[in-house]
Amino acid sequence: MDKYIGKKLDGRYEITELIGVGGMADVYKATDVVDNKVVAVKILKKEFAENEEFLRRFRNESKAIALLSHPNIVKVYDVGFSDKLQFIVMEYIDGITLKEYIDNEKVLTWKDSVHFVTQVLRALQHAHDRGIVHRDIKPQNIMLFTDGSIKVMDFGIAKFARDDNGTATDQAIGTVHYISPEQARGDETDEKSDIYSVGVMLYEMLTGQKPFDTDNPITVAVMHMQNTPERPRAINPNIPAGLEEIILRAMEKDAENRYQTASDMIRDIEAFKSNPSMTFGYYVEDGADEPQADSPTQYFSSASAQQEAVRLRKGQDNYEDEYEEEDYDEDEDEDEEEEEEEPRSLFIPVMTAVTIAFIVVAVFFVLWLIKGVIQGEPKNTTKYEMPNLVGMDFYEAKDTYTYLDIQIGETEYSEWEKDIIYEQDVAVDTPVSKDQTIYVNVSLGMSTVEVPDVKGYQYEYARKMLEQEGFVVDEKFELASDGTEASKVIRTEPEGGAEAESGSTLIIYV
Repeated sequence: MDKYIGKKLDGRYEITELIGVGGMADVYKATDVVDNKVVAVKILKKEFAENEEFLRRFRNESKAIALLSHPNIVKVYDVGFSDKLQFIVMEYIDGITLKEYIDNEKVLTWKDSVHFVTQVLRALQHAHDRGIVHRDIKPQNIMLFTDGSIKVMDFGIAKFARDDNGTATDQAIGTVHYISPEQARGDETDEKSDIYSVGVMLYEMLTGQKPFDTDNPITVAVMHMQNTPERPRAINPNIPAGLEEIILRAMEKDAENRYQTASDMIRDIEAFKSNPSMTFGYYVEDGADEPQADSPTQYFSSASAQQEAVRLRKGQDNYEDEYEEEDYDEDEDEDEEEEEEEPRSLFIPVMTAVTIAFIVVAVFFVLWLIKGVIQGEPKNTTKYEMPNLVGMDFYEAKDTYTYLDIQIGETEYSEWEKDIIYEQDVAVDTPVSKDQTIYVNVSLGMSTVEVPDVKGYQYEYARKMLEQEGFVVDEKFELASDGTEASKVIRTEPEGGAEAESGSTLIIYV
């Protein structure tokens, strides 16, 4: 039996079962006896607890997720770092990994694929906006719920934009089948490295195979740097051409040729979803015939008619040459009279035809104007599928879905981050028209409360005071250096008088 099962960490998290085994940490299902909820506890393996590199990575994960608050990113509730035990308490996710789902389905539909990828991109944009690059995006790190929503997890090797201490070795880590060319080379990485990994993941979902796959990891890494992947439609012809372009652009070898942000990729995906037959013109099929710019347009039917007219005219000239010279003199006066009469005889019918044509055109023009006045301006019949706005920043949503008139319906304080949309009035995938007004409810963020100053109070009394203000209390013990009596509060984090979010965790030092 596992040594942690049945144990209670920090007097609060009762371990019930082992649910995941990783390279450097194991994940357990546990019960938070204080909040009476199920949580996941990630415990660093003992053999790595004294390794500074693994300790750094483990603490890095908790640091990264603590800075993030997004519906598509796993939440961190608590951390415990001591000499004997290193653990992270996270949101418990009752689902399967995207990897397991792909293995079961083999090839996903394009609708399912873009549904999952869009959520991943939103999570990444949230992280990138806060200077965090995941660097290990892969199906194994995407948890899938039964309702189709996903959560990105495992920020163990995440890079902080403000961290200048990374080494070349540090840059080259990641899962070889999904790493970007710059990661494979050990070069500097940024948010575009995550976008490459998303492209690889989308490639795999739609084709049922990875773009580069051999038994040798080094060979795979070299292929990411040098080889051109087989076009997805060559493997699965059912992939729409526009979606193939999105995949290939995300997987460009040169990071500057990729989508520059996750939001850029989302925009193309949403444009494609509204018109699956569209293409973006990023790539041209090999061997495709393209019209030459200098080649004149040829109208074959008109040219043939002209050639026939020339031939007939030449034949008529030859025929006329056969007339005798004497016949010409006899008919000369008669021809002159015919030439004078011919213009007069053609003038009347030509003018009549022109007049009639003018009248007909004028009548149709007037009728068209009358019809326009009666019916008004033609309505825009273009239809789009309603995107999922929940979890997006309100202003980002307005910039992304410019074809919709997105307006704020209600606002309230909530656990959602400020300006995040938590509800929309039109269901996802419902047909919507261009410029249709969509009302969304937007979070004002967590309401803030002044932390009561409980220094010197008895612990139980201080705890009740803080809980009445809506705070979650976490107790820590330390030796007092100022002569504070036992069981009395030495200090709190945040300190008394500071502003803190309602519902957040305060630490009482006793």
